[in-house]
Amino acid sequence: MTKSELFKAAHALAKQVIQPGDHYPTTFGAALKSLMAKPVDMEGALTKLGGRLWEKGSMRRIYFNDLERWMGLTISRYNTGNISGARINGERISNSQARRMLNSIDKLWFDLEDGQFHFRATDSALANDVVNAIRAQI
Repeated sequence: MTKSELFKAAHALAKQVIQPGDHYPTTFGAALKSLMAKPVDMEGALTKLGGRLWEKGSMRRIYFNDLERWMGLTISRYNTGNISGARINGERISNSQARRMLNSIDKLWFDLEDGQFHFRATDSALANDVVNAIRAQI
């Protein structure tokens, strides 16, 4: 975008949002600043955090598989795969509680088309906590 196009867009935005009694140069400056702000590359940011891109047809999603890390869980396992010990944020918890937490979120993804996180989970509060932890890292 050239400077001329940028200023035209900023003037158009300022004219849309200005209220009676507002100072136009201040509103224009805020509009210009918002247009110049570098948008966050969600695809790049989320893949850096461990997400994996999945594409099919017009769908583009970033899935998160390492949910233990985002829940704050540290799990040790027997050779059979069963949980032998678990901690959440350093505090010991029961193995059954850790298993319930892991099983409570089936899938978690970010839809690049609508710009929203989605999940399939039985515990939506825990899923929202994981989403908030991911958002805090962006």
